[in-house]
Amino acid sequence: MTYYINPMWFYLMNVSNTLQILLLVISIVLTVVTIIVTAVWFVDSNVDITDMTDNEKMIIRTVKKIVVTGTITIFIGLLIPSKETCIEIMIASQITRENVSTTKEEIYKIIDYIIDKVNGEESEE
Repeated sequence: MTYYINPMWFYLMNVSNTLQILLLVISIVLTVVTIIVTAVWFVDSNVDITDMTDNEKMIIRTVKKIVVTGTITIFIGLLIPSKETCIEIMIASQITRENVSTTKEEIYKIIDYIIDKVNGEESEE
């Protein structure tokens, strides 16, 4: 059986909505919590930015990586299309010049057939 649209895409569309929400929630929570914890750590520890220990530098690098990862994940979550967008993309992919030409020819054949039948029936009366 040859599908115009593989049914697996409909499953993936539903999963994409859940994945989008999950990514956005996790990344926003991760980024906000990291920023708050870092700000509290800076205030409580009286960190001198000009004279940091190796441990403090490692913590700063880790925080930077977490914030960058969270930000990238937010953008990935925002770029995942919704179910409606996926349906629109699938419909648009089926509307090609070739398909429109073929459909137009089929419609002309049907109209000609109907006209022939109507003309044939009118002449018999």
